[in-house]
Amino acid sequence: MISRDKYAVQVRQKLTSGQEHHASGRLGEAERAYRDVLRRDPANPAALYLLGVLASQTGRLPEAAKLLASAIEHEPSDADLCHQLAEIHRALGDYECAHHTYLRAIALRPDFLEAHVDCAVAAEQAAKTSANAGDLAGQQRWLMIAGEHLRRVGELHAGVRSGARAEVAFRRALELDPKNAETYLNYGNLLAQMGRVSEAERLYRKSLEIAPRCARALNNLASTLVELGRSEEAEPLFHGALELDPRLEEAAYALSSGKLMNLCYRADVSAQALFDAHRRWGAELVARQRETAIEFPNARDPDRQLRVGYLSPDFRQHSIVYFFETLLARHDAIGFETYCYSEVERADAVTERLKGQARHWRSTVGLSDDALRRKMREDGIDILVDLAGHTGHTRLSALAVKPAPIIATWLGYPATTGLPTIDYRFTDALADPPGEADRFHTETLVRLPGGFLCYTPPADAPAVRPTPALAQGFVTFGSFNNLAKVTPGAIEAWAEILRAMPTARLLLKGKLFSDFGFSQHYLAQFAGLGISAERISLRPLISGIADHMRLYHEIDIGLDPFPYNGTTTTCEALYMGVPVVTLVGDHHLARVGLSLLSHIGLAGFAASDRSAYVRLAVERARNTSELNALRMGLRERLRNSTLMDAPRFASVFESALRNLWCTWCSSRRT
Repeated sequence: MISRDKYAVQVRQKLTSGQEHHASGRLGEAERAYRDVLRRDPANPAALYLLGVLASQTGRLPEAAKLLASAIEHEPSDADLCHQLAEIHRALGDYECAHHTYLRAIALRPDFLEAHVDCAVAAEQAAKTSANAGDLAGQQRWLMIAGEHLRRVGELHAGVRSGARAEVAFRRALELDPKNAETYLNYGNLLAQMGRVSEAERLYRKSLEIAPRCARALNNLASTLVELGRSEEAEPLFHGALELDPRLEEAAYALSSGKLMNLCYRADVSAQALFDAHRRWGAELVARQRETAIEFPNARDPDRQLRVGYLSPDFRQHSIVYFFETLLARHDAIGFETYCYSEVERADAVTERLKGQARHWRSTVGLSDDALRRKMREDGIDILVDLAGHTGHTRLSALAVKPAPIIATWLGYPATTGLPTIDYRFTDALADPPGEADRFHTETLVRLPGGFLCYTPPADAPAVRPTPALAQGFVTFGSFNNLAKVTPGAIEAWAEILRAMPTARLLLKGKLFSDFGFSQHYLAQFAGLGISAERISLRPLISGIADHMRLYHEIDIGLDPFPYNGTTTTCEALYMGVPVVTLVGDHHLARVGLSLLSHIGLAGFAASDRSAYVRLAVERARNTSELNALRMGLRERLRNSTLMDAPRFASVFESALRNLWCTWCSSRRT
């Protein structure tokens, strides 16, 4: 009597033999082997499947359908089997059965791209058959089914960043079903991600024509209008989105923190008005809290090891990392135990690198504010440092009730948070001069000697090259800043510089310059100021860091936007040998340029008013030999300055943390 194990071995051997025959084209031998397996094991799903495939290959489609259906009875969770059976139903012209079987495969594997594609093809074939039979209602039904599956194909391609394929799928989906609001919405999302925001706006509006109560379409249209510089037009749309869906976090952010962030870009908002808006926000947030302040059990020992937490949504490829990583990597492990609270949904290589440098790593994604506070208290955090302020995906609301004895803010935001529960803000005496600047912060300002920033350049930054004007015979000014910082006043000043130097050029880079409509609008602004399009070069974003840095080879002098100065872009320009002209204002966001330039000995590139800004840019540009000499020594100047002295900065920052802790230890218990 053959043992069960030996019997199973014989079945597997026979099945393998059949597959070998099948692969070699010996179909008769393969079929005999498969049938031999089924005589021994009639419910063997592999033999049923393989025999069904063979029957299909030899034109016996009805038999193939029965065999595959039997295989599915024994393997009901196999999406590939369902897909194969659906294909046979399609080949037989049984489109209803094919459709239901495709849906079964997709239900088992929602991201089954091939099944969505084939189902769309089957539906188009069914629509043609219905049209030939005069069944117009049937034709319309099948076209809608095809459009729906092609929409899903577009979404799947977009999810893996295959933009061109996604766009083809969305376009075809709309040709088949031009009244599908969801397709317009998701196609708009794709174009917005690709920087084609003018087109995205049109698609969002089309989606809303069909489905006017779609909260996501309202929210995404509003976000696009913000990118296009039309924040006031966007605000009522954000309100409408929230009324329809109170859980829509993006709209809630845009109407609270996002609104405050947008104020930072506006030249018509004074330091006092900016402060008042932030303070109101903070007071309203604290007033809504049900939890009351607690007495922290942290040991009041001024000399013990401190648990320092850093909270950010930007522990990834992001500009803050050029300033934060150098501190995290150099923290004294004896004196400080570091915790990173990461609101990063999609980790990348930078995230993984930071994980290796932090003592403890906590993902905060999905945690409620209460849960996040509870986690920080359980960790026994002594000092928590927020790195985001009112930027995207902020967790400031979790800090409306203190999760640690001391809370500070630093780096990611150019103004006060307005939150009275945040005790301190790290800055320096140039970005926030003592006296006047203190009035515009709810936090106590801690001024770090030598500057509040320490820059680490990209490891693959190319070498500095001579200033391009020497070879070209004309000067090129440039700015690679976020275009939201480029106010009408800045454009007017830049046009004035170009009018004063008729041969000069201007090179601008930004995400929205991949959008033709936006680029034309931008060029029209300069044309209205007497500057022809031939003198303006608009470049879209560049994906690689090294290629991005290499673009500085084409610029002689950088122009800092105002009132909101650049930070990372200024450091990049300086590291690539490009000096930057800045306009100094009366509050932090308008004084960062002064701080950076002063700490490398280039305060002479900071102007006190707009006329001086224009005059300074022109004067510096006219002496190209002097400009080149400065350029070729600028990287070394940075390396020898406090702006790139990482060990010094870590020591200064840790001393500041220790001083704050000593102050708390000596304070009365509350």
